[in-house]
Amino acid sequence: MTGNVQIQPGTYDVYLVFKGSPEYDLMNVNWFVFRANGQGNGDSHTHPDYTAGIRGITGNEVTIFFAPTTEARYVDVHLKVNNGQQLNYRMTERNGEWERVVENLSSGDVLEYSFTYEKLGPQYTTEWFTYTR
Repeated sequence: MTGNVQIQPGTYDVYLVFKGSPEYDLMNVNWFVFRANGQGNGDSHTHPDYTAGIRGITGNEVTIFFAPTTEARYVDVHLKVNNGQQLNYRMTERNGEWERVVENLSSGDVLEYSFTYEKLGPQYTTEWFTYTR
């Protein structure tokens, strides 16, 4: 069975019921996948210098955010979609938080991203993070 189910945020118990004959008594359910669609929590990473990740998941786009703990003069995001060419963008600052919208994503796309940010003069680069749409 394949399909989508729309549910409200919360905690749910999920039961799988198998019916069949004794000749087919082995089952494999490693294909059972849960994905958040629409508005979701996305992906978040916390470091002493920042909190960063993915949010604002709507339609075919996501918003990458970077919230430094110390004011930054600039933040650049480096990203790759489905292991493609690396793209580099200067992020937009809004009230001390930096954002960049990534469009034209499809379900199952893999977004890899990292940041370069200024902190009290020197610049720093984060590790790479991965988010699957």
